[in-house]
Amino acid sequence: MTRALPLRPETESAADSETRVVSVGEDGATDVFAALSAATAQSMLAELHREPSTPTALAEHVDTSVQNVHYHLSRLADAGLVETVGVEFSRRGVEMDVYAPTGPLVVAFGDPPELDSPAEPGTAAPATPAGSSGD
Repeated sequence: MTRALPLRPETESAADSETRVVSVGEDGATDVFAALSAATAQSMLAELHREPSTPTALAEHVDTSVQNVHYHLSRLADAGLVETVGVEFSRRGVEMDVYAPTGPLVVAFGDPPELDSPAEPGTAAPATPAGSSGD
C-alpha cells in the first residue's frame, strides 16, 4: 500500500557543507561552548551527524526525554550548530521537524588552521600537547 505522506523526506548531508571553524574569543564562540557544555547536547549533535532526526527519535537514541531534547536543540540552533532540514510525518499524520547539523565543526584554540591549504614541504609538524609523549 502506498502512503499518502512520506515517513522520511530527503535531506541534505552535513558532509556537503563547508567546515565551520570556531576560535576561542571570536563572536559566537561562547554560544557554541555553552550549547556543547552538556553531555546530552554533545551526544545529540554526534547522533545528528550520523543521520538527521526528529526530536522523538533523538530522545530514544540518547536516552533522554523529548522535552530535554527540545531544550538542547533550541540551544544548538541558537549557536548555529543545527537546523531544521525537513518535515516527517508520524504514522498518525502528526508533522514533526527533522533536524541536522549545519555542517562539520572544528573548535580551535589559538589561531585557526588554514583548512584549504595543505602544509608546505619542510614546515614543522604540529606541536605535541603538554603532558603527552606524542606516541
